[in-house]
Amino acid sequence: MKVKQLFEKLIENWPVKAVCFIMALFLYVFNQQSGMTSKTVKTTLAIDRESGFRPAEAFNNSVTVSFKGKSEEIASIMEKDISAYIDLNYVAKEGKYDFPVLLKLNDNVTAINPLEIKVTPEIISLRVEPEIAGFAEIVPLVKGKVPHGYEIKSISVNPEQVKIRGAVSLVNNCKTLQTATVPVSNATRSFQTTVKIENPRRSLTVEEQTVSVTVEVDEVKDSRMLKNVPVNLVKLHPGLEAKFSPKTVNVNVEGSQLSIEKIRDYSSIIKADCAALDEPGTYELKLNYSLPSGVKLSENPVKTVSVTVSMKHENSEEKLTIVEDQAGTLEEKVEEGASQ
Repeated sequence: MKVKQLFEKLIENWPVKAVCFIMALFLYVFNQQSGMTSKTVKTTLAIDRESGFRPAEAFNNSVTVSFKGKSEEIASIMEKDISAYIDLNYVAKEGKYDFPVLLKLNDNVTAINPLEIKVTPEIISLRVEPEIAGFAEIVPLVKGKVPHGYEIKSISVNPEQVKIRGAVSLVNNCKTLQTATVPVSNATRSFQTTVKIENPRRSLTVEEQTVSVTVEVDEVKDSRMLKNVPVNLVKLHPGLEAKFSPKTVNVNVEGSQLSIEKIRDYSSIIKADCAALDEPGTYELKLNYSLPSGVKLSENPVKTVSVTVSMKHENSEEKLTIVEDQAGTLEEKVEEGASQ
């Protein structure tokens, strides 16, 4: 068949043939698209920075990767199969640059065909500066209030500072880093705990991830005057009686606040031992103070009590005596006397 005849054959009824071709193409595309589905995965944006430059400002480190392909194939795509990053290695000096977001895909993803991939955002605009190292002090963050009667004496952290790395301006402006919260609401004694270092600046690298925080807790110390505390004489011989002065004294005490607050009954705090007194007289007896654990005397307490001892007198008795008067008549005579 000659070329002319072949050409005439091809263009014969060309409108019909063109419509058929378009319909066939549409059916093919429709068939391909009908088996396609979409899936979106979020992943963290990494930075390749071997050139010695670092981001000098905050940026959104999360990107979205959209996949379109056959539903049974893309259903298995997980975040671990994708890594997104920007490459700073071609940067030669500090400045503001637009960096394309690049992707690394596992083999099971690259094997999918057909597959459409789109990353959002596609471009990250960042200012970069040379990387330097420095140090930042660690500030422990304590939350809560210790129970009544207790106080925080000191808070220390080990190590007190950590090494940081990042862009020049970020390192120079980072003087302190804070720890995670250390709760103290129920603390009644000293304790030590390990907590994380909070790093609000993602562009900074902190070499230590945790530190040790020691919280020293102790009882609150207090002082108080106990007024009109009675003086008690003990072991006095039953045949003796005593008068003494002073009968009450004011007592200054110091110690833990909780222990002092527990003192309610003053009756047995002060005693004077009279066991050695066996005859009338005036004596100076030493006062003995009995205080609860955690409380002691302060300043100069009253040390002695003056005690005057006498024999105890019994009740008077009537005596009946029979006597004879001058007339020889017997009569009763009543005499009052005190027997000892």
